[in-house]
Amino acid sequence: MVGCYFAWQEITRTVLQDRRARLIDEIGRPPEETEDVAYNHIHNIFKEYPHDVPMAILYQAEEMHDTDTVRLRLQHTIGVGTTHIAAPEILELTKSTGGFGPALREARNTMADWVVLDQSSESFPKEITENIDCK
Repeated sequence: MVGCYFAWQEITRTVLQDRRARLIDEIGRPPEETEDVAYNHIHNIFKEYPHDVPMAILYQAEEMHDTDTVRLRLQHTIGVGTTHIAAPEILELTKSTGGFGPALREARNTMADWVVLDQSSESFPKEITENIDCK
């Protein structure tokens, strides 16, 4: 008598969950408390996980106390060059029309958990997705 036994087990989901849990855990442990170090820390962690974070644009928010303006200052990018239209150096959250400014403004104004960008929409700027180097 001859027999064959295969014990199949789906491990892809487990591997992804473990890897993403490590990513979140590492982000939550910055080496120091300063903002500059925190942005560098997050950028370095994101670079270690290219399959989970193929593209990122990190901004630092600066609230202008004399007005209702929030200025976003570019800190780091992944998959997008620092001169790319999607990642302007400065975004005025209340009025910028470039980059992801309108989507970030909508997220802030609606306090929504998600803002979906529809590439087929007439209002979606097509150039924002050109020359993005997602790995």
